[in-house]
Amino acid sequence: MGGVLTSYIFRHYIKKNDRWRITIIFLVSALVLIGLYVITRPYWGLAKLGATPAWLFLCSAITLLAFTLIYWLADVWKKSNWFNIIKPAGTDTLLCYLIPYFAYGFVKFTGFALPDFLLTGGVGLLKSFSFALLCVLITHLLHKIGFRLKI
Repeated sequence: MGGVLTSYIFRHYIKKNDRWRITIIFLVSALVLIGLYVITRPYWGLAKLGATPAWLFLCSAITLLAFTLIYWLADVWKKSNWFNIIKPAGTDTLLCYLIPYFAYGFVKFTGFALPDFLLTGGVGLLKSFSFALLCVLITHLLHKIGFRLKI
């Protein structure tokens, strides 16, 4: 529902060509959501699997901030070419989404396991980011040879 509301507000103000009002509304909304996160976290904690209100508020705030940043980069400042590296994830979304499941099946089948230090902390984040880029690269290569998934 947050995405629906964001889209509605965005489309409304884009028709009026009022990029500053969009930006202010999204930034203020993100600040309010961060405030709600701070207020609710002591009561329910912060847990994705628990679907706590604090998790919802924090993720919604981060999403609004990221959306606003990408809007300014791509639409206002015309820097959409900066995102070409991840373009295959947007053009062949289903294929890119499924690639990690094949990787997981391969890992389970072979019994391959990474050492613990590669799975946690900053190194774990870097490994996860690298794996995501690898999935996008594989998607790009599969698309290049004509492999596509369609619904």
